[in-house]
Amino acid sequence: MWDQLFYTIVDKTLNGGLGAVTQKNVIELQDSLNSGIGVCKHANGRDWWIVVTSHNSDLIYKVLLTPSGISSITSQHTGLPAPYFFAGSVQFSPDGNNFTYSIKYLNSGQGTHNLRILDFDRCTGMFSNPQTVKILSPVGGFCIAFSPNSKYIYFGSFNTLFQVNTDTSDIAASLDTIAIEDNYCYPFSFTCTNFWYGYLAAKGKIYVTSGSGNIDLNYINKPDSDGISCDMRQHALRIPCYSARGNVYHPNYYLGPVIGSACDTLSHVGIYELSSIKNLSVKPNPVHDGNFRVSYLMPQNQNGILTIRNLMGEKIYQMNLPTWSTMQDLNLPQLHDGVYFISVTSGNAISTKRLVVFK
Repeated sequence: MWDQLFYTIVDKTLNGGLGAVTQKNVIELQDSLNSGIGVCKHANGRDWWIVVTSHNSDLIYKVLLTPSGISSITSQHTGLPAPYFFAGSVQFSPDGNNFTYSIKYLNSGQGTHNLRILDFDRCTGMFSNPQTVKILSPVGGFCIAFSPNSKYIYFGSFNTLFQVNTDTSDIAASLDTIAIEDNYCYPFSFTCTNFWYGYLAAKGKIYVTSGSGNIDLNYINKPDSDGISCDMRQHALRIPCYSARGNVYHPNYYLGPVIGSACDTLSHVGIYELSSIKNLSVKPNPVHDGNFRVSYLMPQNQNGILTIRNLMGEKIYQMNLPTWSTMQDLNLPQLHDGVYFISVTSGNAISTKRLVVFK
């Protein structure tokens, strides 16, 4: 719990355009606030909604940030019971249409966890249609993450992960267990890989940290898939350093305007919904060991397909690209010396780059 919301003012016209801090720790909101900040692009495709929840009431605070600074700070009552104990992060869905957070109550020694899901209007900033999902667990939990297609939410306690489907009238009825901690500990008995914070990465996978410092991350390999087919992999990614609890948070920077809405008023400044594939790149190129990264921007709210073909037009490799993903690291040592063509297709859009393999 914290009591103040700060912001820092940066003047990007100073120091050759690199930016300089002109004011810091400016207090804009003071209350008993829960930890965690949710951020979502405004329906005009330029401004940002910044959201925090109140610790001891049903209030949600909404800060509207524009290029000129903070434009407004408003609040809204959700009508939901005030939380006894806040127990999770706050998250917007990648498409900006939903908002979720979790709280915890105490009930006869068991922790009653309550996942809260609300619809969100990116134009007005209003929340609506609150729904709850309850689970019983003797321990708490912080993990909350949306799938790339915004359909599924992953959340739970420190030792159990659940999935719910938001694309249904009864979200609570879709509750499904996707993983139970398997008590793996390495390299010490106290460095165990349970479930703490989740992060939807640019690759379209969800990475889940653990409570104790360790070198193995959990991750959900196919979060757009239903139930256990999402392929939750415990302690499956070894990292080069110890990591504990914390995780990164990035909003969906590529969320465009809501075309045709009342807030779609900035087309004259060049803010448009992405309708083609942009910024396709392959690095390194040439490739010497089969390891390379493909970066791209696909049309808004669409998934895609990455295909590699040889000079004869024969398909050598293909993979599905999750919605909102922007990069993939490939390891294809089987590629022989030669020239290949890498294509990213999404809807009616396609972009192609040449890849040279020289071992």
